[in-house]
Amino acid sequence: MVSDIIRSEAGLCHVTMAFNVFMDKIEREGMENFVGGVKMSTTEVSIVLFADDVMLLTEREEDMETNLRELKKAMSNWGMKIHWGKTKVMVVSRQEEGCKVCVDGEEIEHVQNMKYLGAIQSADGTCEEEIEHRVGAAARVIGAMRKEVLERRELKKATKMRVYNAMVITNHAVWQ
Repeated sequence: MVSDIIRSEAGLCHVTMAFNVFMDKIEREGMENFVGGVKMSTTEVSIVLFADDVMLLTEREEDMETNLRELKKAMSNWGMKIHWGKTKVMVVSRQEEGCKVCVDGEEIEHVQNMKYLGAIQSADGTCEEEIEHRVGAAARVIGAMRKEVLERRELKKATKMRVYNAMVITNHAVWQ
């Protein structure tokens, strides 16, 4: 059980490392019976994993259902569950395509875009929505800074530029 592993370690660094090792084990167990994937250059990718954010990649609906069942089985072997309410399916294609993926009677919500690791992924493969999101976030930051920094006459232009560069140009975490 993951809770036993985590309780046996002291400190956040050890917990994070234990969780990553644990998720790697689950991923490897699930992948033993995975089918399909997406061909990328010289390799086939079927799963992308970052901490507890998992993205399965297939070219066919049937393969996605099979891989979700296999991942669910591997996770349940270790006392974990997939949160079906947070699970989404998206078809990436230049033409709009429908998709119906069901696992154990549970229909997975089909979406046109989703956020993965802080970036908006679009079903049509473009990044316009992500760009609009980032520009809007930067505009909100500038708007918030306007009165407190940019319009203050007692601050030198160099100080204002340093604040602007720190908040808008280099601090991408504020944008998300």
